[in-house]
Amino acid sequence: MPPIPLIDAAEIDNSEMLWRAISPEHVHTNESTGQVTVSEGAFRTQEMSVYRASLIDPQRVLNEFPGFSIAAFSAGAVRSLGCIVALDPADSCHAVVCRRDDPAKRITGSQATYMRNNLTWARLVVSPPAS
Repeated sequence: MPPIPLIDAAEIDNSEMLWRAISPEHVHTNESTGQVTVSEGAFRTQEMSVYRASLIDPQRVLNEFPGFSIAAFSAGAVRSLGCIVALDPADSCHAVVCRRDDPAKRITGSQATYMRNNLTWARLVVSPPAS
């Protein structure tokens, strides 16, 4: 598969929602309160794989990643953090989020922490464990 050109996609509007598949290792439930949180590691990567909510159903994403959960956020939210959203030419439903200042480097700790801590713009759909 050819590499994804790391150019911010004008076709993806700031209001478009993006799905991020979250590995079970990054989802934590507080036993006392039942509150679900996501670790920073779910977002701190060089090319954060996401799916365009306007083109793919969340259940299809969950089917591709059994046992995973989904975080949802807008393209504008990650762009406001200094990131770009680049289209995958091999799959129109798929994109990657990268740093705007240096796409070859992974998303910074402060960007990932903001993504993790500000669930007012991100929501988590917890998938049942894989059987």
